[in-house]
Amino acid sequence: MKKRSWEADELEISINLRATRAAYVFSVLALLCYCITCYVAKGDFPFIPFAIMCVQVIVFFAVKLMLTKHLTDVRNGDVNEDEE
Repeated sequence: MKKRSWEADELEISINLRATRAAYVFSVLALLCYCITCYVAKGDFPFIPFAIMCVQVIVFFAVKLMLTKHLTDVRNGDVNEDEE
């Protein structure tokens, strides 16, 4: 596989982020619909797809929380001049 010789610009990063979000929302909704359909049709709750959906949501929010904390961390009491 060839290596790219350029860095991604803001537009490309934005497009990739939106595509990732759309794929994430689709997979969670698809798993949720599958779980509901199986429960209604068969009366049996599908544990494995439900567990995958739950772990996916937990990982999403955990990574979001860690990245938010990391990117908004004020190091050594330094405050941006704009915040004063």
